Amino acid sequence: MRVQGPKCVLTLSCAFFLVAASASADYCINKDLINLGPTAYDIAALISGNQPISFHYDGWAGGTFSSFTVTPAGTDELLHWQNLNGTNDPIPTGDPFGAPQIHIGWCTVNPNDLLNMYWTDAAGIEIPGSTVYQVSGHASGSPTPGVQWDNATNHPITVTHTFYSLSRTPWKLGALNRANKVLVQNLRQLPNGENRVIAAKGSLELPLPGARPGDWVVLVHNVTGSGTRAVVTDFVQFQVPAGSTAP
Repeated sequence: MRVQGPKCVLTLSCAFFLVAASASADYCINKDLINLGPTAYDIAALISGNQPISFHYDGWAGGTFSSFTVTPAGTDELLHWQNLNGTNDPIPTGDPFGAPQIHIGWCTVNPNDLLNMYWTDAAGIEIPGSTVYQVSGHASGSPTPGVQWDNATNHPITVTHTFYSLSRTPWKLGALNRANKVLVQNLRQLPNGENRVIAAKGSLELPLPGARPGDWVVLVHNVTGSGTRAVVTDFVQFQVPAGSTAP
């Protein structure tokens, strides 16, 4: 099954049925990643703010990290997934048009900015030049329901093939992926979200047609930029503020 805009967006293997759950009301990010080289072993993400990680997602069967750590880094936090499949398997270079190799995610009570993301070696050390481009999406500050992307990095980032879905209850973190048949079938293309460049330290806002105050939004998009060492598809979940004005 494919979700398409003018170009192929997601190749979706709908392997199981997942339903929405109201148990979690957090800001969540789930990432599908393809390593563009060199061979890596682990993945690390630096996020803004010191707040608890309420949930984390460590992968699918055959590609699950057995170690997840959170380390303070000044006023920020470093999230690190290690020991793939419990045997420290390597993550080989993948086909940029193929299936994702790695699936990771996390939730926090409040939105966080992604400051850096990179592949690490067998010793857990950053591989030079292995930057994984990423950008944070969350509810916009506009009175009209919308999405706002904040690029906290020092390089331009391009967001492409943007889709979204709306529901009155949130999805569990593990359901924010391309294998969720119900979610995928409810995705709709975001107007003007096909290919947008966000400048370094810049922001971009777009309205979310049909969104109502209190709705839960799942935003799905690809993230890329010159020199990135991964193909990235993000599944980001946030809630439309109660004070928003429905269009």
